Amino acid sequence: MAFWNWNNMRSSRGRGDAACMPRVAAELMETDVAKRIELNVNGKLHTIEAEPDMPLLYALRDDLGMSDPRFGCGLAQCGACTVLLDGEPTRSCVTPVDALAGKKITTLTGIGNADKPHKLQATFID
Repeated sequence: MAFWNWNNMRSSRGRGDAACMPRVAAELMETDVAKRIELNVNGKLHTIEAEPDMPLLYALRDDLGMSDPRFGCGLAQCGACTVLLDGEPTRSCVTPVDALAGKKITTLTGIGNADKPHKLQATFID
């Protein structure tokens, strides 16, 4: 199966602009443009540059360098990627970063501290 390639879409005159691309490919290029997104994670504001449909899990692990949440099934079934969005459990592997404007994201490390760990954190320490 061949993937879409910009070079394959050039006309015989060497044009490589949107006029030569199929409509669907042109729409994909317009919607998959990275943009600045602010995330409130564990009480701290972070700004990342990402495509709007990128999963929150990737932003937390790849862009912010966090070790939690974990990647599990990628289908929102196992719960390894669970975070709290405004206090509600949410699977970060299927939550797009663009849907998080103004929401508070809390990961496992954000529910307690070293002096007074949350019950869930204490379970992992023991």
